[in-house]
Amino acid sequence: MARHSRMADKFPSRKDDLGRLCAFCGKRLVGRQRRWCSGECEGNAWEQCSPAFAAERCEARAKGVCHDCGIDTKELDHALRNLRCYHDFLWSELKRDVLHDILSIMRRRGWNCWKSWDALGQAHHIVKHSDGGELHPSNLVWLCVPCHKKRHGRKE
Repeated sequence: MARHSRMADKFPSRKDDLGRLCAFCGKRLVGRQRRWCSGECEGNAWEQCSPAFAAERCEARAKGVCHDCGIDTKELDHALRNLRCYHDFLWSELKRDVLHDILSIMRRRGWNCWKSWDALGQAHHIVKHSDGGELHPSNLVWLCVPCHKKRHGRKE
């Protein structure tokens, strides 16, 4: 419920003498439209009010590629999922050791959450919330986990 009230606070319903206007862009609403003139306006409004939606859109805009190092987090996610499926069916100890070595190297390089599939990349605020940064597309970049840690000065 808090998300919706926040949405209503940020984008209140608008009217003029001739009728309703889009709460995001101010265009005239026609027919059965009540708040938004298009799905794009509604999506843009949600992006500015919902951190999860903003992160999802940030990843989509970046196509999953880290802004700093250029690693493709979507491709890595796909490879890890395949590797995990492959691991589930492995019986050879040698092959299990190889998999263990790959995962150990990833952990040492900052990929310590390989089982949390959504943790391969994260939306990063260019201007922090505490410094007045908003949840706006121009204030978000997509970063892989190690680069996000570097930006925040945390150890890998």
